Amino acid sequence: NSLAKANQKLTKADLTQLGKEVAYCFYSELVTRYCAKGPLFNKVMAYLKSNALLVSENFKHQFDDLEVRRAEINPAVKSILSRLRGACGDRIHESMGIDTGTKKEALPLLWLRLCKGYDVPFTTKRAYRVAVLRWIAADVSVRQKDGKPTGKFWKIVDATIGNLQKRQDQQPEEIKKQLQQIFDADKRKYGTWNDAELVKGGSKEIALKSALSSV
Repeated sequence: NSLAKANQKLTKADLTQLGKEVAYCFYSELVTRYCAKGPLFNKVMAYLKSNALLVSENFKHQFDDLEVRRAEINPAVKSILSRLRGACGDRIHESMGIDTGTKKEALPLLWLRLCKGYDVPFTTKRAYRVAVLRWIAADVSVRQKDGKPTGKFWKIVDATIGNLQKRQDQQPEEIKKQLQQIFDADKRKYGTWNDAELVKGGSKEIALKSALSSV
């Protein structure tokens, strides 16, 4: 029946809200690997399963229908993640003042450009993660100067984050110190700013942590 079929399609409003929820996951310090072949898609789906109503009631009905989820939601989430990966790499590269006509951007400005339209809270831990991504980009370029992507960035990111997290289990104080140094160096290199711009994450961060650690 055509009405049932129409209800299986994601509405424009649902897609917009879905983009916000996927970005909320993507720009979290809880992400362990970013590459398309990694566990990120499954982790995002676990978060959406527990928090489908944050998108809409209609979306929850669709998510609970396995056929609709496979046909409509899975490809939409994969597409959003792919777009976020591309945009995140590009924005970080642009913020470093490497390309002709670009200049260095302080972290809050980079965050604003990364999360424009997504309403992701600029928390301390999320800010630290973006500083780490930019620190990696200084070593392994996202793109060649004024040119094409190097194709290595996200693989190196996954390996570096994996290494940091492994060491965090063994030397938490050491890693805390290293992250603070990366964060402070980012301010010195790209522009200083006031930590008062950072916000608290709220109870939604707990829901995200619980969903991401369940996969």
